[in-house]
Amino acid sequence: MHLCRHARASTAALCLLVLSGLGACTSGDEHGRQAPAQTVSPQTSTPTVSTATAIFPGGGEILFASAAGLQAAFPDGSTTTIARGFIGAEPFPGFQFSPTGELLAWTLIRESDDYYVMRLDGSDQRHVLRPTERKIPFGVQVSPDATKLAYVRSIYLGPGRERYGLFVLNLASGNTTSLGAISPAGRNYLFDYKFAWNDDDSLLVQSSDRSSIDLISLRSRTPRYLSVGDRRIIAAYAEARPGAGPPTEIRPIGRTPNPYFTGLAVLATGRNGADPAVIVLQNGPTRAFAVPTNATGVQFTWAVLGTRFLLASWVDARHGPKNWTLSVGDARTGVLVRIAAAPRMCCSLLSPDGKVVVYAPDNRRWEFASVGPCPASNECDAKIQMRGSPVAWAA
Repeated sequence: MHLCRHARASTAALCLLVLSGLGACTSGDEHGRQAPAQTVSPQTSTPTVSTATAIFPGGGEILFASAAGLQAAFPDGSTTTIARGFIGAEPFPGFQFSPTGELLAWTLIRESDDYYVMRLDGSDQRHVLRPTERKIPFGVQVSPDATKLAYVRSIYLGPGRERYGLFVLNLASGNTTSLGAISPAGRNYLFDYKFAWNDDDSLLVQSSDRSSIDLISLRSRTPRYLSVGDRRIIAAYAEARPGAGPPTEIRPIGRTPNPYFTGLAVLATGRNGADPAVIVLQNGPTRAFAVPTNATGVQFTWAVLGTRFLLASWVDARHGPKNWTLSVGDARTGVLVRIAAAPRMCCSLLSPDGKVVVYAPDNRRWEFASVGPCPASNECDAKIQMRGSPVAWAA
């Protein structure tokens, strides 16, 4: 899930987080649809539906940002406009999906501290966060139940010095709760994972020395909830990075949205981000998945259903990220399959069931790739002409 953006939070552009419920943006039967969805834009009085242009595998709906606004594409090739005036947005610091929520939160312009939310049908659009003297350097995170926004405010204290505070906004009441001061690694450090929701009422926060993760709830705080010295992490890291030595840094990625699987993903590395590996802690065996050694950016996305995830990595360069690699892993089996590699890439998504990947080499075409064997009755691999950047794949 990427829209041509550096991993550094200081260069973040147009942060978009989506929590999409099952059947989001659909009409008719909850298990499928034959006709284009009739979604009314908040700025129009009638639905905007196009005729079929291309057919894609994987089912569900793909939300994409284009000159027309935020749109949804369906497997039969039809599209519908959800919201006009929705200019392109990037899914960083990460898309979050929940089977119970349908919420978008985004900022419209580069380096903006203005955040808006709306439902996936274009309704209930609100301006929820406004700029203050304290910036929002790491974007926002939407709670799994789509009722809260977590974010970090920072205040400049002088060269190389900033003070951070963690806040949670209740979208129903409008009340903001301060969870106190935190000390995550600075905003210019490689890799973006500073904090992530653990459940509907607690967050995982990176420690200032990057050696542990704190658990902060709306009621209490547990320092060093998970340490890089945890025996499970050390053993799994050694399996993924033989010869690299023990890990010294750890960052929270987040829990799977699948309510029947309790996987927690973290990013473990050597000093200063060397030799990165994704480690998934679960009820069963701990799994580890190596990331390309030279990667300076990593994006991890759980499938809405199942136990698979999409792992994208890249190298930051002067003119934008390069040397992209896309892989799909399975936390249950421990298998990681490379899907694609390219010098440049616009964005990528994993289907809700984790069986198909779509990625855009540019903003004019999409390419689909199956994960594993493709059923004879389904054209899993396809290339279609489509203007716009895919930003979410809803069931």
